[in-house]
Amino acid sequence: MSPVAAGGTPGGAGGSVEAEPDQQAEDFGTILAFAFVTFMDGLEAALDAAGHTPSRGQYGFVLRALLDGPLSLRDLAEQLDMTSPGALKIVDSLEADGYVTRRRSETDGRVRTIELTDRGRDFIAVARRFHHRFEAELAAEVGADAAADTRRALTAIVGRRSATIPRMYRRP
Repeated sequence: MSPVAAGGTPGGAGGSVEAEPDQQAEDFGTILAFAFVTFMDGLEAALDAAGHTPSRGQYGFVLRALLDGPLSLRDLAEQLDMTSPGALKIVDSLEADGYVTRRRSETDGRVRTIELTDRGRDFIAVARRFHHRFEAELAAEVGADAAADTRRALTAIVGRRSATIPRMYRRP
């Protein structure tokens, strides 16, 4: 029997929270998934309201990778830990929607680089404003300390270094 089920307190003597599965309102992973879906629904609505194409998160990582300047397809794919054909598929969509353009490299005429357009930079600006507003609304709802604790907890989870997180976002 778990410490909680035996009348103990979560995080008590054993330091862990171990309620029986049937006592959990929702599993932790389910709550994380629903929080993400809620966040993405709001982000997509903000982007749509600003005239941007819905992307369900596919565009954001690629556009952010281009913030520091143009990249070749190979370099972009490497930063995002994707195959070049996978990156090409997203870049083709981004170009069709007006978020990126391709140009001949200034240093190597054989290479075409991908760079942000003004529309691509605006997409990122709208997304960043939404991120800030979402976190501010959370702080207003649960308190600044709880919102800061949530950010620290999520950062700790990300810090576990999942191999599926693009290399450019992994912490050393």
